[in-house]
Amino acid sequence: MNQKYPFGKSATILLVAVIAIVAFVRGNMQLWLLIGAFGIYGFVIAVHFLRKNKTQRIPKKWRHLAESIKPVTAKQMLIRHINNRITTYVKSVFPEATWEWACDNVEQLVLEGGSGRISLFGAPNFNYVDITFDQMARIDCEMLNVVPLSALTGNGQPTTAAASTSAQSIDAESWFTVQGKEVLANCIADLNSRGHSKLYIKESGEICVSQSGAETVADTLKDFPGRDCWQNVVKVFENAGISAAITENAISVSW
Repeated sequence: MNQKYPFGKSATILLVAVIAIVAFVRGNMQLWLLIGAFGIYGFVIAVHFLRKNKTQRIPKKWRHLAESIKPVTAKQMLIRHINNRITTYVKSVFPEATWEWACDNVEQLVLEGGSGRISLFGAPNFNYVDITFDQMARIDCEMLNVVPLSALTGNGQPTTAAASTSAQSIDAESWFTVQGKEVLANCIADLNSRGHSKLYIKESGEICVSQSGAETVADTLKDFPGRDCWQNVVKVFENAGISAAITENAISVSW
């Protein structure tokens, strides 16, 4: 009963107080005492509702989930602040640029100082930045353009004709199921999260995107079928819900 009618006791006390004031007090004092009694009663009700709302704001069946959510740690918050400082620095020069950490010791780097590297996208002529932290909480950035040695000396891959010949006998659907599906799905998800909506697959199997007019290799599909099989590859892609078309030198995939 107390839970169903939580104000029964306080209402009884108010009633007794009102009767006593009316019976024993006269004049202006009676009015002020009645106002005070009702004011105190209203304050008690307000406090009760505030406490009740605080405890019942989250249903009991979900309350354990809310209690299990861990607050952001000081280290996580510090890294986020550092990320924002780096983003502000990069975008002040390249407004369309995005970046991601290219090293594993980010937390240690931020807390203890030292140098680390980030991958840079959307910045003409640059693809990496070396970030240096000192003990005075200062950040120094050195822009880099790293070119693979294979791009200068040859990548060691077989010629296009040889690759095409060896791939002609590969069944497109089997290749996609065994090797291509996971790589392509992960690549599309990653590129989409960074603002891309299209990629190109070359005869070598390289998955390329265009960033600021420059071509970047995002990943590579192993044993990618040759041009003679591309019609079948496109059909397999479309059956998997991937929009694809054959261009002059590649298969274009968009989403």
